[in-house]
Amino acid sequence: MARALAAKPQIYLFFGEEGLLIRQLADQVVDSLLAPDEREFNLTILEADPAIPELLNLVDSAPFFGEHKVVVIRNTKLFQAARRKADSDETDNASEAEEGGKESGDAADPRLLHLFGHMPEYTTLVFTAAKADKRRKLTKLAAEHGQVRELNPFRPQEEREIRAWVEDRLTVLKKRLDKEAMDHLLAVVATMNQVPRGFLASEIDKAALFAGDDPKISKKALEEVMAVVPEVSAFAMTDALARRQAERALARLEELFAGKEPPLKIIGLLAYNIRRWWQVRQVIDRRGSEAEMTAALGGKSGSPGMVNRVIAQSRSFRSDTLKKALLILADANVASRSGGDPRPYLERLIIELCR
Repeated sequence: MARALAAKPQIYLFFGEEGLLIRQLADQVVDSLLAPDEREFNLTILEADPAIPELLNLVDSAPFFGEHKVVVIRNTKLFQAARRKADSDETDNASEAEEGGKESGDAADPRLLHLFGHMPEYTTLVFTAAKADKRRKLTKLAAEHGQVRELNPFRPQEEREIRAWVEDRLTVLKKRLDKEAMDHLLAVVATMNQVPRGFLASEIDKAALFAGDDPKISKKALEEVMAVVPEVSAFAMTDALARRQAERALARLEELFAGKEPPLKIIGLLAYNIRRWWQVRQVIDRRGSEAEMTAALGGKSGSPGMVNRVIAQSRSFRSDTLKKALLILADANVASRSGGDPRPYLERLIIELCR
C-alpha cells in the first residue's frame, strides 16, 4: 500500500507520566503507517530494550509484503538520565550500553548515534518511556531527526493550557463546550493536585457521547457524566467548604469514603486547597496587592480565573482558622499512615472551617 512517508518522522519518543495517552499516541503512529493486513510481518512490538545488534537488525531488515515497517519499543531506558558505569553490570543490552555520563561525558553508543542519523527510509522507530533525559545526546538526536513529546499531567494553575488542550480535543470530536460548561470543568480541575490528560480526555469523550448529535455540550450534560467521578465530589466538598456549608461538605466527604477513595488522597486534596487559601489569606491580612496574592499562588503560572477563585474563597476564612485546619490535616495524615481512621479528623476539620 503506497504512502507518502517522506514528511513523517522516522523516530518517535513519547515519555512521561501519562501512560495511557502515551500508548494511544504510539498506536496512532502505527495506524497511520500500517494497514491491519500489513502488521503480521511489518510490526514488531517489544516490551523492553533489545540488545543493540538485535535493534540494528530490526531497523535495517527490509519489510515483507509492504513498503514500510514499524518497530515499537516500550519501557525503553535508552533516554534516561545516565548512571555511572560502575553502578551497573556491563552487558550488551541496549539500555545498559547507553549508560554513561550526563551532558558532559555522555557515553552514547556510537552505533545508536549513527543509526538515528541514518535511518533507512522504510523503517519507523517508536519509543515509549516513563522517563527521559532531554540533555542526552541520543534524546537530542531523536528530536533532531524525529519527534520527542513529553506527556505529564497539567498543574491545576495551568488553566490556559488546560483550556487549549480541551478545545483541541473538542475540535477533533466536532463538539464545543458552552461557557458555563467550560467554567465548571476548569473549576473542578482547579481543586486537583494534578490534572491528567487521560482524565480530561475520558470526561470530554463521555460528555460528547452524552450530547449525541448536538454539537454543543452544556454544563448540565457535563455534570451528568461527571457525577460519579471522585474529583467532582472532591470539588463539591471544597466548594462547600469555601461557602462554609458544613452539611453539604460532610455529605461529599461521605461520598468519597463510600466510593473507596484513598484517605491519603482526600487529605492531600484538602491540604492543597487549604494551604492555598492560607497563603492568600496571609497576604490579605497584611493588605498586600493582588499581584502579591498571585505570587503566593505560584507567580506567573496562575491564570486570572484560578487566582480570582482562590482569592474569593480565601476571604471566607481567618488566617488562624486555616492554620488550625492544616494542623488537623497533619493529625489526619499521621492517623492514616499509622493504620488509624482519619475520618474523625476530617469531620472535625469541616466543622471548624464552617463555624
